[in-house]
Amino acid sequence: MPTELLRMIQSARPIFADRAAVLRDLEQVLSSGKLMLGEYLQRFEEAFARSIGCRYAIGVNSCTTALEITLRYLEVEGAEVVLPTNTFIATMTACLNAGAKPRLTDIHPDSLCLDAENLSRALTDRTKAVILVHLGGGISPDLAEIQALCGRRGIALIEDCAHAQGASYSGARAGALGWAGCFSFYPTKIMTTGSGGMITTNDEGLNRFARSVRIHGRGNEAEGETDQIERLGNDWFLDEVRSVLGLHQLSHLEANLRTRRTLAQRYRELLAPAQGVKPVSFADGCEPSYYKFMVLGEPSLPLSSLRQALWERHQIEAETLYLPPCHLQPVYRRLFGGKEGTFPVAESVLKRQICLPLHAGMTSEDLQYVVSGFETELQQGRKR
Repeated sequence: MPTELLRMIQSARPIFADRAAVLRDLEQVLSSGKLMLGEYLQRFEEAFARSIGCRYAIGVNSCTTALEITLRYLEVEGAEVVLPTNTFIATMTACLNAGAKPRLTDIHPDSLCLDAENLSRALTDRTKAVILVHLGGGISPDLAEIQALCGRRGIALIEDCAHAQGASYSGARAGALGWAGCFSFYPTKIMTTGSGGMITTNDEGLNRFARSVRIHGRGNEAEGETDQIERLGNDWFLDEVRSVLGLHQLSHLEANLRTRRTLAQRYRELLAPAQGVKPVSFADGCEPSYYKFMVLGEPSLPLSSLRQALWERHQIEAETLYLPPCHLQPVYRRLFGGKEGTFPVAESVLKRQICLPLHAGMTSEDLQYVVSGFETELQQGRKR
């Protein structure tokens, strides 16, 4: 097909529906000369906490930082933190930065998430926290069992909500399903500030600790102790410029989610006749946010191999979540001796997974074009 006839379909794309209003608020920030810990961060945190349904939201510079802060508050140094191997390496990095030993687990073959059976096998007397990764905007079907396991053992359940802004389970939002939630505002995410993150919690102690360490461990802002350095921290705050973006992105979140869910339903309808492929399933009672539209192939269909063809012949960006999994990443192999065969489900199923483009800027015509290209490459793949 001639290149000039192709339309490029991005895997993810940030949408700013109210640029004029964003620019007015940015002008106000620049005119004020206050670029940190100001009005817009406070407004963003308050609105974010309301949207999640929790007492506190603390803006920081990334989801990795959010995870590290929550783990540091738990004093996990020398302890184990359980997390699925199917996550971005940053989840593991946060554990290491907090002084913990990451204990990886295999995943469920249908949801691609941590499940209760694998978690139960991974828990030890040294486990101090579990990180539940809400992959692709969905929630593990075993959420209730995972909550119960952690509750019985007195283990903190931390949600990695990097993919799950706006997802819910039985009416409760991701970020309010465990002891703490950690969000990402990276450019590809459901809502973005360019870079940035947020911690959500009902724990007053974590709230105070996070507000301290995000600005070099200084004392409590509300009590005027900002010249007193109480603990080691860093420049981990979310600045005013990014807070403006976040506040406006949050105001359009529900419309963004409606679009994503409509597109996801259309994907399901168009892909229903396709042989040997199926969308990844989510928990009963889960309303996904659809950060990605994840598709699984039957064992003979390694869908991840179609990514290059989709781009080269159709200019369609596709991804996988995540290949290779953490235990086969070079850094994990070097640090912990990770090897093939350790987590057979993840190693097998992730080769059969692909993420088709999905973002609020897509049209139904874009989606039809993606499905057409995908079906073409699927047929070619079966012939090879």
